[in-house]
Amino acid sequence: MRPLPIAGEIEPDVDHDPKTFYFTEANNGLPMRMAILEWVLGK
Repeated sequence: MRPLPIAGEIEPDVDHDPKTFYFTEANNGLPMRMAILEWVLGK
């Protein structure tokens, strides 16, 4: 699963729609993966 659509998958006009969350998901992706790894590894 990728955090952002690949260029050409959706129209650029959709980026400004308040119902799109892929930018939020991309921004939260790294901290979430870090937290999950910390939880799994028990550190």
